[in-house]
Amino acid sequence: MRKSWVALVFLLLAGINIVGAQNKKTAVHAIGFYNLENLFDTCHDVGHNDYEYLPSSKTPWNTEKYLSKLRHMSQALADLIIPWGHENRTGIHILKTYIEGIVTNVYPSCRNISRMTTIYLIRHGETVDNARQIMQGQTQGKLNDHGIQQAETVSKRLAEEPIDAVVASDLHRAVETAEIIARPHHLPVVTTPLLRERDWGAFTGRFIPDLKGLVWPDDVESEETMMMRAVDFLEYITATYPDQRVVAVGHGIINKAILAVYAHCPMREVQRVMNAEVRMLSTSAVTVASARAAASAVIATAVADRAGGAAAE
Repeated sequence: MRKSWVALVFLLLAGINIVGAQNKKTAVHAIGFYNLENLFDTCHDVGHNDYEYLPSSKTPWNTEKYLSKLRHMSQALADLIIPWGHENRTGIHILKTYIEGIVTNVYPSCRNISRMTTIYLIRHGETVDNARQIMQGQTQGKLNDHGIQQAETVSKRLAEEPIDAVVASDLHRAVETAEIIARPHHLPVVTTPLLRERDWGAFTGRFIPDLKGLVWPDDVESEETMMMRAVDFLEYITATYPDQRVVAVGHGIINKAILAVYAHCPMREVQRVMNAEVRMLSTSAVTVASARAAASAVIATAVADRAGGAAAE
């Protein structure tokens, strides 16, 4: 059974590869069987020695151990996708489908790992510095009157929704927005640094129009770092609040990074997130694992493109 899955997936991946360049084909063949064999050995080691069974309901469920193995699986599969680049959506689709197949078909006792978490992803209301066009970054910030009104509008909109938890960036402007939204539900606000805004380094506190055309300083947080932080956030929310509906209040750029990894695309392809804008996501451990692998592919492509550009200069 294990070998048949290996053969099937490798054939699918190789099928896509036929249309690619010869050098990409060689790269994938070089790592393909090695990664897949190790992938199955890793998954097999999660539970009992019998390949078809993992801990049943009668056995204590070690969620953290399983998620760790799932992350390993998604990274191994990302190694197969990366040579094609993130633009190969067929490869990404096979990656996602394959992970789902492993979890829900090969290991039927693990279907609860696919429990969905609904996220209301919200950007904080307008702040004093938003209105002044000041780069806030990871400074605390404070809502202005318009921002408070925006948060109250969202609060009224979600008042009748069955919200189970409210999570926010630990920066004041996000916490302030979250507290207003949480009020009708009588819920506390849980904070996490994973939702902090991008660290703008030396650009922090500057007048945004003055930054146009300037060379970015080295201490600005990279998109690659933000995307991996976004995946960590999705993984944290999914593991902490399975089968729940969670309000998550963040910031313009980190929310954009979360939406990018959720959609398996670069951040530049995500539309700008406005103050107090609400976007809904549905995630599970499976979708987060595939998002992590896809983000790795996007990042690898971006790094390779930059290296190529530097070499050409």
